[in-house]
Amino acid sequence: MTIIDRTCTEVQGSENGFDRNRTARPLADYRDVPAYVLLGDPGAGKTTCFWRERQRAGDAADFVSARDFVEFGVGSRPEWEGRTLFIDGLDEVRAGSRDGRTALDRVRARLAELGQPPFRLSCREADWLGRNDLERLKAVAPEGEIKALRLDPLTSDDARRIARADERLDDAERFLHEAEERGFRELLANPQNLNTLIQAVGGGGRWPASRLETFELACKRLATEPNDEHRLSLRERPPETQIMDAAGRICALLLLSGAPGASSLPASEESDARYPAIERLDPAQPGTATSAANAMIRVQRLALSSRLFAVRNGRSSASQRLEPVHRHIAEFLAPTPGRSYPTTPFLAARSVRSRSRSEPKGKREPARKVVQKQSDPRLLPRATQATEARVA
Repeated sequence: MTIIDRTCTEVQGSENGFDRNRTARPLADYRDVPAYVLLGDPGAGKTTCFWRERQRAGDAADFVSARDFVEFGVGSRPEWEGRTLFIDGLDEVRAGSRDGRTALDRVRARLAELGQPPFRLSCREADWLGRNDLERLKAVAPEGEIKALRLDPLTSDDARRIARADERLDDAERFLHEAEERGFRELLANPQNLNTLIQAVGGGGRWPASRLETFELACKRLATEPNDEHRLSLRERPPETQIMDAAGRICALLLLSGAPGASSLPASEESDARYPAIERLDPAQPGTATSAANAMIRVQRLALSSRLFAVRNGRSSASQRLEPVHRHIAEFLAPTPGRSYPTTPFLAARSVRSRSRSEPKGKREPARKVVQKQSDPRLLPRATQATEARVA
């Protein structure tokens, strides 16, 4: 297995949503920090990093899933006593909880019971509640000190090392070149997405014949939940096609409004108008039953937490500001000609100023035309068409 020494960036939230004075440092530099939270997108490598850090710490540390940590009593786990604990997957516990705060409170209670030992806690960035979570963890952190770290993406050299060591690829350089040519450079920066592309292409290095087939294959893989705990926590998890439909609807509204992304937080906790909460970006149409509106929001939040969206490097995670993982994927997922778009206050308040970055300057097309040209009609959800109104 190729070992990549990963770097991370300390999250410094600011009012405009950007991290200031960002400096990438090796994760190993934080070994003496009493407590930290490691944030990252699905498949970024948080668990792998924790395993390696725990192994390097030897008998002074122990690794435990967040689920086991809150379920097993302290008396049944003497190995937790007096050690630095690597608690992996707060998001997995939150996935099965109606109130995400409850999951963190259970972790806090267990840490308090253990006498507030040094700890590291990992969480998907989309499931992290920013300053609220950090402040609550300070109460159980040694000396009240805790840092929030974001796992940095793989560098191009990291991706090359991984690809060259992968026996499924006959020609790693050709694979990487073809991936970039097809518009998947950003996907190479995520270990799980990189593995997904390698798995899809196979040993012969044969990519799908057309650009459309390539994007459809990539989107289907990215919409799939790779984590067993997340899948099993939702007994009635919607199928991947429904996740893609919801993602496409979000992408269409973002492209039409010019907003860079959306927030996974409730509207009452939204802190950046450029990243609207789902309820504000796409509110339920008048007359929609509450249960139907809640079900739609639930699916849209699942779409935001999938690998189709990511926290862009350089932005604060305090408000779960999520953007499509790639502009071309957003354009592919967005609905097609003949599809009416929902009229929302948020959309009406913004000018349609998005442009395709794939076109040379001076020849860029309006987002509406890009949406119409790039999307796949097979991905359209039909159930909500009757409740939509065309944007004037």
